[in-house]
Amino acid sequence: MPETLPAKALAGRTAIIQLLVLLAACVLAFLPEMRAILDAAARDWEAAHLFAAPVLIMVLLYQRRHELTRQLSRPSVWGLLVIILSLAVWLFSTWPFNYAYPRRLAMVPAVAGVVLAVGGWRVLKLCLPMLLILMIAIPTGSRYYAFLIIKPEQYTLEAVRGTLDSLPGVLVSLNGLDLSYLHGSDTGMIALGEPVRGASLLLSFLTIGVFVTFARIRPFWQIVVMAIAGAPVVLFCNYARLLILGLVTIYGRTEPLSFAPRVTAVVLSLVLAYGVSVLLLWVLGKIIIDETGLDGQPRAASPAHA
Repeated sequence: MPETLPAKALAGRTAIIQLLVLLAACVLAFLPEMRAILDAAARDWEAAHLFAAPVLIMVLLYQRRHELTRQLSRPSVWGLLVIILSLAVWLFSTWPFNYAYPRRLAMVPAVAGVVLAVGGWRVLKLCLPMLLILMIAIPTGSRYYAFLIIKPEQYTLEAVRGTLDSLPGVLVSLNGLDLSYLHGSDTGMIALGEPVRGASLLLSFLTIGVFVTFARIRPFWQIVVMAIAGAPVVLFCNYARLLILGLVTIYGRTEPLSFAPRVTAVVLSLVLAYGVSVLLLWVLGKIIIDETGLDGQPRAASPAHA
């Protein structure tokens, strides 16, 4: 038994070296796409998830380092197939077609293929949260963005309009996708061009939820519940962001494109997204679930730790 430990440790180090080399090759292969993503992040300061994604992924990898090393299994040839398919998607999205989003999105299966080829299926399963954060961090094309964002943002703006309009002495109207207000003798705009400027934070809220959910190894049922609650939480946080922006704009008498109210709304809504995610997982951790043992007999109920 003692002779097998050095061999296992050596195999683990070899796998890590192989993984780093192949990931470096992926970075070089997708370098133009990564530059495009960084350029998009530099143009949109509200796309916080683009800057945070690498840090969050590294934190999750560090937290799961012991599980990842223990779950190292035989390399899978399916990983090579996934890498080839992802490169094929990149190739056909470059020529004869020219689709930027599928070309960038091909990075995710490429990285997944590298993990599968080196570490096996168990390691890939543990890395799925990090791959999800990577996928969320890839900016969508304008067509996909409009399809996914415009309609939910319209409903959110209408809800914020109704809330602000119910305040004493405040009259708020929604003109297209722009909110305007009348407060005493003051008039102005609250959310000018909001679907283009602020809705990118929807993905930031989603990234926070994914990170908090997978910060610990949790029961599968908790992950399912959080996945179902993901969309309502994201929409609620976006509603809170626009509401805070409206309150600061109206009572602070600021200009519609002022930096201060937007920063205030963004920071508070991101903190809210983190707090709501933590609260939901704490509540789920307090729920007592009756479990059944391997022998088919029910075991004593015990709280699942968050």
